[in-house]
Amino acid sequence: ATKNCPSIGSENTIFRKEYVGEGLIIVEGEKNAETGQALGLNCVSVIAPLRNKRGYIDSFRGFKNKIKGVIVIEDNDETGKKKAKEAQQAFTELNIPAKIVNLATIYDRNVKGWDLSDAVEEKLFALEDIL
Repeated sequence: ATKNCPSIGSENTIFRKEYVGEGLIIVEGEKNAETGQALGLNCVSVIAPLRNKRGYIDSFRGFKNKIKGVIVIEDNDETGKKKAKEAQQAFTELNIPAKIVNLATIYDRNVKGWDLSDAVEEKLFALEDIL
């Protein structure tokens, strides 16, 4: 492991872990996490090498009594869909309800990779649309 890479199983694998709350939104990438945080949302991402089921379980295990529910916003591409499914499975294994949302579908944008930052940039995103 590189000296700056957090160890697996560490909460340090969560980008801006101070945003972990009862209602949690998981996104792919730091830019999307910061976009959600700027809107006042409990929005985080996990560092890229750990965006898999085991990585999510290890990263969020310590928060399982704090988190009451999770919304996973997937990027509109195959990788985004795969990573979102793995996140959902991880939270299910931690007994935390989790659902996947695709903003490109909600806002009728058939654009590969379309994500939370795109929805906000186009002034489309509203929290009630994903609840």
